[in-house]
Amino acid sequence: SKDTIMIQSHHDSVFYGAVEDGSGTASVFAQAQYFASQPANSREKTLMFATFDTHFTGYQGHMEFVRKYITDKETPYNIVANVTLEHVGKQGVSKNGGPIEVRDQPELRGIMQNLGPALKGSLISSIIRHDLRRTALLSAHALCSVGGLPTDASFVCSAGVPTVSLIAGPNYLYDLADTLDKVDNEQLVPVANVFAELIEAIDTTPSNQIGV
Repeated sequence: SKDTIMIQSHHDSVFYGAVEDGSGTASVFAQAQYFASQPANSREKTLMFATFDTHFTGYQGHMEFVRKYITDKETPYNIVANVTLEHVGKQGVSKNGGPIEVRDQPELRGIMQNLGPALKGSLISSIIRHDLRRTALLSAHALCSVGGLPTDASFVCSAGVPTVSLIAGPNYLYDLADTLDKVDNEQLVPVANVFAELIEAIDTTPSNQIGV
C-alpha cells in the first residue's frame, strides 16, 4: 500500500562505531531479512528500510529525506510510522576517568515513543516477554511536538510521524573505544524479536490509530 512503515538507523561514525553504527544497522538488516522471508501478501503496509550518514555534518540527509518523503510528499510513500534502532551495547563504566570497564550487561537504554494505547501496550508486553532488561519506556509526545528527540529519528518525529526510537548512550560512544567487543551480542536477537513484533502490530493497526 502507499501507507509505509519506516525502519531506520545510521552509518555515520567517524571511528570504528561498532555499537554506534554497526549494532543499529545490523538491527535494521535483521528486520529486512525477517520480513523479506515472509510473503508480501502477509502485510497490509509497505516497509521501507533506511540508514543515514549526516549526523556529523549537520543532518542534511535527514532533513532532505523529511522534505522529500514527508513534508513535500514527492514520492508515493505515505510514511505512517517510524521505528529507529540505535546502540545495542554493553555497559561501560569508568572510575575517576580511568580505563573503561565493560560489564556483561546491557547499557541502560530508552525506548522513546508516541504510540497510541494499544500499540504501547503491545510494546510493553514484548519488552517483558523477551526480557529487554535495563530498558525504560519514555513518552516522546512532548519532545516531538516542541523540539525533537535526542535520537536519529528526531526530524521524522518532529514532522508528525508516530515514532518508536531505541537509544542508549554508553560512555564509549563517539570514541575509538567503540569496538566490536562492546556490542551486546546476546541482546541482538531479543531486540530484533521485540521490534519485529512491534512492526507486525503497527502493520495491522489502522494508520490513523498508530500515534497519540
